[in-house]
Amino acid sequence: HRTLLELGQFQKALESSTNALRANPEDREAINTKARALLELKRWEEVIAQTNGILNTWDDSYARSTRAKCVLMVSQNVHSL
Repeated sequence: HRTLLELGQFQKALESSTNALRANPEDREAINTKARALLELKRWEEVIAQTNGILNTWDDSYARSTRAKCVLMVSQNVHSL
């Protein structure tokens, strides 16, 4: 999944991680990849929901980082309006 992110194929990464999660809802890599893909697609509310779900279950630095980036990006977009 992360390879698709690295290639900038965010929609495909989202689809791949979503499919992986159907097979294994506990797949942490797929969960984090989905959150990062949503971030890159600027689907802010879904990023927050996804990372909050992760952080309610695990102490995960990648999820914390993704959520922080989302908050920063939303903040920058609000200021540019």
